[in-house]
Amino acid sequence: MRLCLIGCSKTKTRNASGTPGELYAGDLFRKRVDYARRNQLPWFVLSAKYGLLLPDQSLPNYDTAPADFTKEQRSTWAGNVAFKLAQFGDYTTVEIHAGNLYADPLSSLLRAAGLVVERPCQGLGIGQQLKCYKDLERAAERTCAS
Repeated sequence: MRLCLIGCSKTKTRNASGTPGELYAGDLFRKRVDYARRNQLPWFVLSAKYGLLLPDQSLPNYDTAPADFTKEQRSTWAGNVAFKLAQFGDYTTVEIHAGNLYADPLSSLLRAAGLVVERPCQGLGIGQQLKCYKDLERAAERTCAS
């Protein structure tokens, strides 16, 4: 089984609380969610403050980023996320759609646990990532049309 982990968005709505889809307003977050939904993949959100979030989980608005953490704190965060993730069933492949500060420490732990970790659009700037998701969407449309 394959699943997606999607990094939260720095850009948020003015809502006091809500689900990740109601709070995170960044274009890149929305493209990543669209990708997971289009490919019918289960997905979770990576939050610097709350760790692993379910898509329908309600939370208060906040302003915490992985850049606020030390390397040791990011490592602890990744351990907590990996532990929570293990409670959600069997999967063999994890796609991480998030920045390096989220993905790097988490990737190492997941690989050490024997999982395949993929990072579509890794190493690209935000504009290039948006194009990458648009290209992935077009490829999926062509596949469905054939």
